[in-house]
Amino acid sequence: LLGLALRSGDRLQLLLAPFVWKGLVGDRRTNADVLTIDEDAGRIVARCSDPSPEIAAELSATGLTFAWPGIASEEIELFDGGASTLVTPDRVPEFAALLLRQRLDADEAQLRAVRRGLGTVVPMPLLR
Repeated sequence: LLGLALRSGDRLQLLLAPFVWKGLVGDRRTNADVLTIDEDAGRIVARCSDPSPEIAAELSATGLTFAWPGIASEEIELFDGGASTLVTPDRVPEFAALLLRQRLDADEAQLRAVRRGLGTVVPMPLLR
């Protein structure tokens, strides 16, 4: 439907978040984009990418593990065994980097499927 609307010039009101559009057309997404779909993850990443010793100690004292709720609220391990691995103060930046990567890539399979379908109707360079 989306591809046919694009190809025919018909207007199709499709309200997708900029995060989704950027992923669809292959634009680089950043933590600022993550903030628009998951404020908690975006704030943690912003706060912990280069944390002060106090912030690192505060975060690790919460009992946080290398896992995060996914979009459907299921627990996503940031690496195998992450749900049972505590985030220590020295690993807070690693946690932030893994969380950011997970949030940026969480919809990649779905975006590939949409691009594959669109590509059968509309040349992909036209989406940019």
